[in-house]
Amino acid sequence: MQPLTARTKVRLQHFRRITTGTDPVEAPVGTKRVYIVDDDATIVRSTSFLLGLNAIEARGFASGEELLEALHELAPGCILLDLMLPQRSGLEVQDELARRGSRMPVIAMTGGADREAAAQALTLGALTLIEKPFAEETLLAALRRGFDLLDEDEGPPPPSGKAKRARPSKR
Repeated sequence: MQPLTARTKVRLQHFRRITTGTDPVEAPVGTKRVYIVDDDATIVRSTSFLLGLNAIEARGFASGEELLEALHELAPGCILLDLMLPQRSGLEVQDELARRGSRMPVIAMTGGADREAAAQALTLGALTLIEKPFAEETLLAALRRGFDLLDEDEGPPPPSGKAKRARPSKR
């Protein structure tokens, strides 16, 4: 039997976390992270699994409130934010992230064709908007843009609690 590759080991670890509901205590340096905010547990699980297959660590939140409560303890990563959430909408969560000075790129997602909400998400600084169900490559392309922004973003937080808005890639 051949030894497992590093990528296979990461996939197996991620699969164990999904099936047992546990998160790693500490991730390796350089780990790419995505915080999935969606009240649909199936979307969170399937997207987490997909990301794990691509060596991307994922953590799910059932509401915007959960994300905002944990925000201070989260390592830098991209936020995959559903616009249609109970209690606080994705737009309200996005606005609160900006108010708190979060520099994490937000990728808005929606299951409906609410053009007004989509436009508002982009105005509030979302990197892009993807519609559910989305293709793997659509998601990964959006995340690559977000990870590129995180890599570029090494300065101190912006003054006055205003979030630095995501900017389009120059590619």
